[in-house]
Amino acid sequence: MSLPLLQSDGSMPSQETDNLSQNVLNSGNSFPNSGMLSMIPNLKGSNANDFFQCLEKVGKLAGWNKEHLLTISEVKIEGPAKKYYDSSIKQNSELTYDTFKNFIVSHFADDQSFAIDFAKFSSAQQYEHESVRDFSVRLQSLVNKSFCDDTEENEVLSKFRTKILLSKFMSGLKPSLKAPLVVQNPTQFKEAVEVAIRVEKSLNLQNPNVNALASNPQDTEVEKLKQQQNDCMSKMSLMIEQMAILSDQISKLQNKSANTNSRPYVNSPVRRQVTCFYCNIKGHIEPDCRKKLRDQRRERQFANANRGSNSQRQNQSENLNG
Repeated sequence: MSLPLLQSDGSMPSQETDNLSQNVLNSGNSFPNSGMLSMIPNLKGSNANDFFQCLEKVGKLAGWNKEHLLTISEVKIEGPAKKYYDSSIKQNSELTYDTFKNFIVSHFADDQSFAIDFAKFSSAQQYEHESVRDFSVRLQSLVNKSFCDDTEENEVLSKFRTKILLSKFMSGLKPSLKAPLVVQNPTQFKEAVEVAIRVEKSLNLQNPNVNALASNPQDTEVEKLKQQQNDCMSKMSLMIEQMAILSDQISKLQNKSANTNSRPYVNSPVRRQVTCFYCNIKGHIEPDCRKKLRDQRRERQFANANRGSNSQRQNQSENLNG
């Protein structure tokens, strides 16, 4: 006892498939290699491309012509494809295999396109730097792709389209824009867009720096570079001053260890970078300035001389009065 052949999708061959060869023979054409029919799956609609690709490959091996392929397609059809065939294709008296294939593929390709477009519309969200107006235009484009032009002629579908567009627009906005819009509770899509734009402008006025950065990225980069350069120069100046102070402290420690009043002059590369605030000469700092020491010595000598002359004049005046 031989087992029946299974189709490529795992189902059993139908009675119509068993009688397929006889149907073709009744039309006056020979039907070679009828046993290869079990290799062809049923045509359900969603698998249209795979079905016709398999049918043509098997038909090429089996030596079937276009009329054989059309007959096989009409017998193998089922489900949504069968409903579409009975309502729109079967009445065509001059139907050929190529015409049948184009009808089926184009019809179910449109169904797949609708599913993809509607999925994009359902998952749409406002981008980080996308304006309200741009988001509304993008949503309208997606909903136009999802619904055909005939929707406008159908009042019920038109109302559904408007309602779903308004709902998706409000749910897809940024949280900062969504909350005020829910409070306003607009009933029309155009009204919702206008309210959202006003809220967006208000938020932009409260955060002008953020908007400026977002609108002028080149200026932002230049400002960042300038700020980094200024910070670097400030850190270098501070570092030089700290190293000069450290050098001065080292000199003081050396003076204490040597028990001498003279300060050794440290001519290090660091000290050559600093400038004395007293004489404006590079190479030392004000506490080590020799000119300042000389000036201070002269001031003390001059002050002592003035005190001596004043005391002599006072003694002379006292003698004259006595």
